[in-house]
Amino acid sequence: MKSKTVFCAVFLFPMAILLVSPAVLVGDGLPSIPAGGLIPLGKTGVAIAKEVIRISPKKVVVDDAFYNDSDRPVTIEIAFPVPPYYEDIDTPPIPSQSFADFKLYIEGKPASFKKKVRATLGEKGKDITEILTADKIDIPSFGHLGEANHRTVAPDIERLPKAEQERLKAMGLIGSDDFDLVGAWTVHMQFQWTQTFTAHATVHIHYEYTPAAGYESAERDIFRLLSDYYEGKVDWVAAIEARDVSKTLTDFCADPTFVRNAERQIVSAGRPENESATPFYWVDYTLTADDKWKQGIGDFTLIVEPDNPDGETGTSQTGDFVMKGWHQLISFCLPDEALGKVETLDGNRLQVHLTGFIPDKDLHIGFFDAPLPKSPASDNKK
Repeated sequence: MKSKTVFCAVFLFPMAILLVSPAVLVGDGLPSIPAGGLIPLGKTGVAIAKEVIRISPKKVVVDDAFYNDSDRPVTIEIAFPVPPYYEDIDTPPIPSQSFADFKLYIEGKPASFKKKVRATLGEKGKDITEILTADKIDIPSFGHLGEANHRTVAPDIERLPKAEQERLKAMGLIGSDDFDLVGAWTVHMQFQWTQTFTAHATVHIHYEYTPAAGYESAERDIFRLLSDYYEGKVDWVAAIEARDVSKTLTDFCADPTFVRNAERQIVSAGRPENESATPFYWVDYTLTADDKWKQGIGDFTLIVEPDNPDGETGTSQTGDFVMKGWHQLISFCLPDEALGKVETLDGNRLQVHLTGFIPDKDLHIGFFDAPLPKSPASDNKK
C-alpha cells in the first residue's frame, strides 16, 4: 500500500498522538492504538477468501470467510493481538486499551475465547506475571482500576495486607505511597481460540470492537496556510512553515483538493472567530496482519462510515463551543490498485473493493470536524 494515492471525502468521530509540528497542535490529545487482524499461531494453508471491514470512529466490524483448499482438516490456534499497554495519565482508559468489548462470532453464533495475559516491568521487561497472579490481582484491568470517593482505586491491590502492599512497592510494581497504589506494569495480551477448518470448506468468522481512536486539535490556520501554499499565494517563509505543519495532513494523504475543501468548510464556513482550533481524529487498523494467511485476500471490501450519516443531527463540541449540523472530512491513503475504485454509498458511506489484494501497509484514517455546507436557500434568506 503506497502513500502517494489519495482519497478524501465527507464523514465522522474521535482518536490521538501524532508526531507533528507543535505549532499546529493545541490542547491535550489521546494516542490511537492500532489493532485489528486475526493471526494464525502456526503454519497453515488456509486463505482469506473474502474480507469485509467496516470502520467508523466508534466501531470496527470485520467479516472474514476463511477457505481450506487442502484435502485435510486444519486445526490451529487463532489470536487477536492487543498491543502492549500500561496505565498513565496520558494514555486512553484501560477498557479502551484492553479492547474490553471485543466480541467474536463463528458461523453467526457467539463464540468464546481465552485471554492469554502476561505482565512485564521496566525497560528490560522483567516478567512479573506469577507475582500478580499469586496475589489474585487482575492483570488486564490493573486490579480492577477505577474511581471512588474522588480518587483512583484498585480494589485488588487495596485489599492486600499492608505487608504485601509494601513488598509490591519495594519491587516497583505499584506506586510508592498509600495514595498511589496503581500498577506500574505493562500488559501483554491476546484473545485466543482453537479453530478447525474442514477440508475444502469455508468458515465464517465475525469480530467487532470499539477502536481506541486518536484525538488532537489543529490550528484552523493550517488549512488556510496550506491552501494558499498550494496556490502559490505565500512567500518562501510561509511556504517553509506550510511544509512543516503539513505533516498533520500528509499522514492521511491529504492532497491539495482536500486541503482547499477543508479550508473552505472549516475556516470559512462559520466557526466563531474565537475558536482557533478544530478537532481531528483517526482510527488505525492493522491490515498487514492478514499477510500471515495464505496468498493474501481473495475478495476485499473496506467500508468507512460516519456516526451521523445524515449529518443533520450531528453535534460536535470543542471547549465551550457546540456546533450543530456537522459532518466530517475524511482522508486516508489507498493502495495503487484502488484508483478509480472508491464508491460513495448511501448515508455518506465510502467503499473500496479489491480482488487478489495483498496489503503491505496498515490503515490510518483521519476524520476532520466540519460544519455542514450552507444551502443556497439559507444564503438567500440573509
